[in-house]
Amino acid sequence: MGVSYLGARPLDYFDTGWLWGDLAQVYLAWSGFNSDPQSFLTVSDSLSFPIPMSIAMFDAMPLLYLFLSPFHIFFAHGGQFFGLYFVICIALQASLGYLATREAISTPGNRSSASEVAAAFGGLLTATLPFTFYRFQGHTALSSQWLLALSIFILLRSRSFPLGYWIASNNAVVFLATGINPYLTFMVCLSVVIFLCFQIGRQNLLRTLIKISTLGITAITGFYLFGFLDAAGEKHGGYGHYSMNALGPFDSNGLGSILRFNVPDATGGQSFEGFTYLGLGVLGLVACSAILALVRKPEKPDRRLAFGALAIVIVSYLLALSTTPSFLSYSWFLPAPEAIEDILAKFRSSGRLFWIGGFWLITLSVYLLYARLRARYTIAILAVLLAVQIVDVAGVAAKIRDNISGFQHLTWTPDRSELGSAPFTKLIVLPPWQCGPNASPGGKRNYELFGYFARSVGIKTNNFYAGRTLDEQRAYHCNPEQALKNAKKDELFVVATYIRDRFPEVFAQGWSCNALPSIGDSFACRKEH
Repeated sequence: MGVSYLGARPLDYFDTGWLWGDLAQVYLAWSGFNSDPQSFLTVSDSLSFPIPMSIAMFDAMPLLYLFLSPFHIFFAHGGQFFGLYFVICIALQASLGYLATREAISTPGNRSSASEVAAAFGGLLTATLPFTFYRFQGHTALSSQWLLALSIFILLRSRSFPLGYWIASNNAVVFLATGINPYLTFMVCLSVVIFLCFQIGRQNLLRTLIKISTLGITAITGFYLFGFLDAAGEKHGGYGHYSMNALGPFDSNGLGSILRFNVPDATGGQSFEGFTYLGLGVLGLVACSAILALVRKPEKPDRRLAFGALAIVIVSYLLALSTTPSFLSYSWFLPAPEAIEDILAKFRSSGRLFWIGGFWLITLSVYLLYARLRARYTIAILAVLLAVQIVDVAGVAAKIRDNISGFQHLTWTPDRSELGSAPFTKLIVLPPWQCGPNASPGGKRNYELFGYFARSVGIKTNNFYAGRTLDEQRAYHCNPEQALKNAKKDELFVVATYIRDRFPEVFAQGWSCNALPSIGDSFACRKEH
């Protein structure tokens, strides 16, 4: 199934050409950090020379990096495993979606072949959620949505666990998420906290507060250990811009094979970051279960599960809308206290926050269906809806395959005469990408140009694109005078023309510069003495 979403190209270990944009950001971080003999755990200056930086700032899944870093073959220049990882993500989604659905519709003592089949359909529907594999085009860490299915499974499985076992199992998931991505961690914690609020009748309030407090401690500890906490105080723009449209779950961007609904992008940032399409089969499942929930009552309803899951869906939906909700092409601003706005702005791409709601919708809907119909009718309906889902999302998958097959990162292949004959061990770009891509040599994608070049010759650079750039990095890298003052003979400088013109007295004293027609409006400069 994952292969059908991606096509064959990403599975070619030696094809890195399709790793552009955010994918290039992660690839260059992994390969650069691993090839740096001076790196320590998740910290290196291979892309931010000479200021060390955590790999977490590149959204590069520090936990997975630590796990795989001993296996150098995964990081060898010219090789990539991203396509394989995406296929594994889909397989995990299906497997964990099955386990989560099974926990919702049956208990270990009353499982049957019918419940197993129904749970399997739930897992397959989970693997076909379009907003999950839509991420393959641009994000590695955010494609790890199997974590959401895992969290639902563990949460449901641990309902009857003793306090110690509950804390160990659920906090293990939270810790795992902190090593992958903050958005996924937030969604996992949000889901657990809301669900716990609907379980208070089964346990005393103190036990619930203990559980919630351990989640917070684990999340903070994990973020600290994996480096994400370094960016806790950073300001992030785009909140409200990268939100979800109110009709997002129905919006396939016109790509669905059956449901070709294309909602206008009210903010200009919703088509990708706010893409939360569920697929026609899942929408049909939600509709069927909602109708049955209203007209038929089960023999032994689990209201805590149903209302807890529904609350998670509603809260995640509202958070995804942000404080600038939109409907079709219309949007409104809802003022919120500054303190709340600052907290919400940490998750500027709020449209992503509906993902956990989408996973819970499948679990909840299959539960409602199975509890109200005979097993054979439930299985028949699920089979039909899965078929509809597969046909409908095929259009989305085809678009993703076409996009990936056409991706090509930028490559800088300078003429040797442009760079001079002397060897160099560092590449210094002035100004680097992180100080403003429009003013940096090579333009908006120069982190690909210089990043892949630096990796091809095995040197460090100061030019990077990161998901989170710290103030200390900007303070150093955006001061060209300091970089020129600290220049060494073994460093190759790629200098924008306006920077060279700003410091004529510096370049007139012991520097040699050649024009760079391969980049344009810039010079290759070396300090000779």
